[in-house]
Amino acid sequence: MSRRPDDRDRRVSHLTLTDEGRALTDRRRELGDLLGELLLLLEGRLGARQL
Repeated sequence: MSRRPDDRDRRVSHLTLTDEGRALTDRRRELGDLLGELLLLLEGRLGARQL
């Protein structure tokens, strides 16, 4: 994350994600998607065994 002061109001700071921060966010999103798919797969297998 990078931070820069506002030229007009010193009480304000503007925050932006760096390229590294964006890459980390993308990786976390991908990991979340993969874990969600795995959970659905495992739930399906567990549900089939109960029948």
